[in-house]
Amino acid sequence: MTRFLDIKTVAVGAITALVVAAFFIVGKNITAPAKTVINADRVSIIREMQALERLETSTFTIEKVIEAGTPEASSWKNFLFGDKLLLIAQGKVTAGFDLSRISERDIEAKGDKVRISLPSPIILSATLDSAETKVYDRKTGLFNRGEMNLESQAREAAENSIRQAACKGNILAEANRQGKIFITRMFQLAGFKEVEVVVAAGGTCE
Repeated sequence: MTRFLDIKTVAVGAITALVVAAFFIVGKNITAPAKTVINADRVSIIREMQALERLETSTFTIEKVIEAGTPEASSWKNFLFGDKLLLIAQGKVTAGFDLSRISERDIEAKGDKVRISLPSPIILSATLDSAETKVYDRKTGLFNRGEMNLESQAREAAENSIRQAACKGNILAEANRQGKIFITRMFQLAGFKEVEVVVAAGGTCE
């Protein structure tokens, strides 16, 4: 009986020792949460920027009235053969940067300083808002069934018109300004204290 108790005592002691050892080993490997580390490696920065593909920095919402149809003629000819459409169009023009064009030579990082060269801003999209673009009036002559594609042609003209209006409103200059602000803040959050953003000249509003 005594021998059995001794064996039992030894077994319990061994198990206790193993448990204590396990806690000790695990405890040594448990550390405080690691601090967030931002990888400021130039190649990584380029890959992350290229992954965005494009950076939208300026959006203009424009409304236009588009007239389409047969040329002006006498009231009598319009009454018999005319075909005219009045389209109230609202669209959105977005400008920004094609970041896929950025290469390794466009990022110069040294310590807490970085210089980023961006390509010229461009028009990224010019689209009509289908819900807000409507045919206000359509008049066809007595002997004219109406051109089937007239509304489509008017919508295409409206897209070109809002694009031109955005260009005249200096959307690229605004995209340039906002792009510099955005990129500067992004790199400041990445840990850089001095950020210089240079935008290439020669952007065309096409």
